[in-house]
Amino acid sequence: MHQGEQTVTDYAIDFRIRARQNEWNMVVLCDAYLNGLADYVKDELVSHDLPTTLDGLINLTIRIDLRIQARRRERFQRSARRQSPQHRRRISTVINPSRPDSPGGPEPMQLGRTSLMPEERERRRQLNLCLYCGQAGHFVSRCPVKGRGSSVEGEDTPRIS
Repeated sequence: MHQGEQTVTDYAIDFRIRARQNEWNMVVLCDAYLNGLADYVKDELVSHDLPTTLDGLINLTIRIDLRIQARRRERFQRSARRQSPQHRRRISTVINPSRPDSPGGPEPMQLGRTSLMPEERERRRQLNLCLYCGQAGHFVSRCPVKGRGSSVEGEDTPRIS
């Protein structure tokens, strides 16, 4: 009997049903159970002391399998988030902040990042911050980071809420 594609929990149930039909001693039962486990579970068992009872062995292998399944889901979800366009926008905002943290830092409006997300644009308008660098005291047309002389229509006038 082998685990195959089923979970360790399902394999353990099937194994217990079949074990009742045999009159094997504990050592043979544990050996047969271990032999039927999938390789990925056996690989994890290497770093554990093996219990001497079938119940202990089954409990340990179920815990290992549940943890492996949880990690697989975690990796899958992380991978799916990396691929989602919305997640990439959030990462871009964190990597390319709209306000420089240091005077010698990167220019806020990086190439490939041509506009603010609507929420950030609205937040800056409500707080009367520059839409280019995110700092107070000036607007886009007078932004010292961007340079003088550039004017964006309607950005020089504070918005009244």
